[in-house]
Amino acid sequence: MPHWTIEDEAKLRRLILEGESLEDIAIILKRSPDAVAMKAKRMGLPVPKRKSESVRRKCENKVTFEAATTTTQPAKPIKPVSPQELPSPYEALSLLWAAVQRLQEPDVSQEEVKKLRLIITGVKGYTTLLADYVYRLREMEKHMLTIMKGQLVHFKALLEQAETAEEKALYEQQIKELQESIAKMEAEGVTVPRKGIKEAVSPA
Repeated sequence: MPHWTIEDEAKLRRLILEGESLEDIAIILKRSPDAVAMKAKRMGLPVPKRKSESVRRKCENKVTFEAATTTTQPAKPIKPVSPQELPSPYEALSLLWAAVQRLQEPDVSQEEVKKLRLIITGVKGYTTLLADYVYRLREMEKHMLTIMKGQLVHFKALLEQAETAEEKALYEQQIKELQESIAKMEAEGVTVPRKGIKEAVSPA
């Protein structure tokens, strides 16, 4: 059996650190696998794995590395959509009902169930926010209509007190524009209580 030189020991240490198999190290150093394993033990080094174990270990390391790099990739940024692209309440409810129906079918996988439930939760949140937005918008429209009706009463009173033709023409134009705006809003379903009008025209 050839003597182990300092160069051989250094090469053995390097090959073990590089993860080479016991058989490959034995071929490189021109020794038997048992002799390589024994020398590694004497040097306090880990005994190299057999080739089959080395291949399996490399595969496991590769899978672990790929999984780590996949999970650490930055998330794709979410770009806000324009108001024109937002789904209507009907479209949102249609999607919600379609997801509910799909959940009831027998061939739904567990992965699809998770996705469908996320869709249902998202749509429910969207419809809730949409309903709150529409409510607040309608309340604002009611407030605007109250003010406009109060202004209409005010300009009619000014018209009765107008002394010149120019004043009458100005007030009549204001009254006409207000009446058109009020009629348009009322046609869209906007209404206000009578007390709202009284509050708008009452003196401060």
